[in-house]
Amino acid sequence: MIGVANHYPQEQLDWLRAHRATLTRPNLNEQFNAKFGTDYSGFTLTGVCTRHRFMAGSNGQYKKGNVPYNAGKAGLLPFKPNSGQFNAVGNQNSNKNKLPVGSITVTSDGFLKLKIAEPSQWILKHRHVWEAIHGPVPPKHMLRFIDGNPQNCVLENLECLPKAVSLLMNRSDYRQQHDALKPVIKASCFLKNAISEKTREHVHG
Repeated sequence: MIGVANHYPQEQLDWLRAHRATLTRPNLNEQFNAKFGTDYSGFTLTGVCTRHRFMAGSNGQYKKGNVPYNAGKAGLLPFKPNSGQFNAVGNQNSNKNKLPVGSITVTSDGFLKLKIAEPSQWILKHRHVWEAIHGPVPPKHMLRFIDGNPQNCVLENLECLPKAVSLLMNRSDYRQQHDALKPVIKASCFLKNAISEKTREHVHG
């Protein structure tokens, strides 16, 4: 396709196509980078989705031919729409369905999400577990699941790696390799990243 960047692996494009309609831009960005070990901004990924015509979720507008749910039902409510009572009913339903602090849900990409405060403050559980012991994840680093299971959030299953190293591991099909080879592959990725950083320092230094 003319004008479409072609440096994104098909696996990444397929993932964006599958999740663009269900995730907000911040969540799409965070989960994409966590999955593929990248460091793309939300605007970059939104641009990729736009160029490839991956549709976003509903924009809240009625499409031509759709009929609002309350069409023809004027007068059926026991109160006037602008009286303030409608919001009161909405708040009652919202409170009834609201999850308490400590609740855990599963994101559309399989990660566990933990509610840590009201009214609606959530954090990915594996990040919460890691940061409770080690503090914030350093810039240009990310957390990986050692066994590849995004719902196994025990500390022993988490490792913090430079995003560049994680990307190299993904490109090496690290998870599909034999366990005996994984330490060698990981060390090789660290070495390649170190060489790359030194080369950049030499070129720009």
